[in-house]
Amino acid sequence: MESGVLFPDDSFARYEKKGGLLVVRNTPENLELVDGILSSKYPVYTTQLLLRKFLVEIEGKEIPEVVSIVRRYPVQILGPLSSFVGELKDLDYQLTFNLEEELRKKVSERRTVVLAILPASIEATRKYFEAMVKVVKEGN
Repeated sequence: MESGVLFPDDSFARYEKKGGLLVVRNTPENLELVDGILSSKYPVYTTQLLLRKFLVEIEGKEIPEVVSIVRRYPVQILGPLSSFVGELKDLDYQLTFNLEEELRKKVSERRTVVLAILPASIEATRKYFEAMVKVVKEGN
């Protein structure tokens, strides 16, 4: 489907006029498509809205909950956090396999290191968002 997104069972999209919010429930792959379509039409605005929503949603949350929340957002909007998100997804995927104990230990250790870096990465993402807002304001 050209420039379209499939909506399998239990998926939906609705626009909440009052808050100007588009709510989409779909597979991670289809959410990436939605993000791509919206980003091409409203590049900075869409990114700012999603990033603001993400930063509000993770405020005061413990790291395991932040990791869970991060997975619901398109990687493209997470700025400096995106590389850590990708690595966590990869490490978590590796841990789903029946690895030899030594390899499992190494993967788990790396995951612990990435989780320890996450708070600083979140702060960098906040600064990225603030800079993005400033640039947009200066451009208007």
